Amino acid sequence: MHQLETAFLIRFTCFVILSNKLQNNRKTSDLIPLCHPLPLDRVNIQIELVNNQAIIECECRVTHTTGVEMEALTGATIAALTIYDMVKAVSHRVEIGPTVLFNKSGGKSDFVRGVEERN
Repeated sequence: MHQLETAFLIRFTCFVILSNKLQNNRKTSDLIPLCHPLPLDRVNIQIELVNNQAIIECECRVTHTTGVEMEALTGATIAALTIYDMVKAVSHRVEIGPTVLFNKSGGKSDFVRGVEERN
């Protein structure tokens, strides 16, 4: 596959992910044992293509007494797996990098990853 076709494939994949973002995050309770379903108010997935990397950020919001970090982590992971599935025809050397929680508020405790920990 040519580089132009590969770039198109990745952009198309990002479109597919973004158009299905809410549905993907609502499946968290089906995928994670003991994770209860939440009525998500908002899901925002951003995918930035930098060189040969897709940087995926997923933000979830809910008006509830619990945190939604599992929904955000699941959304980002499903996005990464979707990209892998679409580009494996080009190369099986694709790697899915670390999935990390940057911050969370609500639930039992709040969490903010320090700037030095993000890199």
